[in-house]
Amino acid sequence: MGVFTDQEIYRAMLHCDVTRIAEVTLQIARELAEHGVTLVVADKFEFYNPTHDLCAVIANIATAHASDLIGRPIARYDYAVIDAPPADGHVLELDDAAAERKLAAAYAIEELKPEVDELLANIGIAGIRREVLRPLANGIDVPRPATKALYETYGEQRVASGRYETVLRYEEHFLPFAQKLIAEVGVVTQSSALHVWSS
Repeated sequence: MGVFTDQEIYRAMLHCDVTRIAEVTLQIARELAEHGVTLVVADKFEFYNPTHDLCAVIANIATAHASDLIGRPIARYDYAVIDAPPADGHVLELDDAAAERKLAAAYAIEELKPEVDELLANIGIAGIRREVLRPLANGIDVPRPATKALYETYGEQRVASGRYETVLRYEEHFLPFAQKLIAEVGVVTQSSALHVWSS
């Protein structure tokens, strides 16, 4: 994840240490403002991988902070990483060559091959070809999963097998980390009050 490994992100979440993530979030916000960015696209909350969900939080915070800096709203969009693309939003239909490049880039990362295979099985090549950017309301929303986050179930399996020592939990780790990150960055906008809602 940019300058961080997944292990560094997980360790930060487990210990609720937001300092370095807050610094990067502020850096992103400054760059959005300095470069006149008008829209930001990042991962959708899917409760599949905590690092992906953290990308959504960082994007929300950085976008809100940059909007404060420049005095105008910056549009915010998300896209499905593992879910099928939603029906609403700005649709990009990839041609054969672009779809092949997208799959080749994903398959080039050895660790992602099983996930790419699973994604193809779930949404098919039509889902790969169709990218939907979903507009989001301005603000900082942290959704709450309706059921246990998938990464908790995966973590439980890894702990049971002896691979991990601790399960990263949404309520115990992710949500407090997100709340502390928001407070640390100190975003102040009318629309950026922290909301926690069930998906």
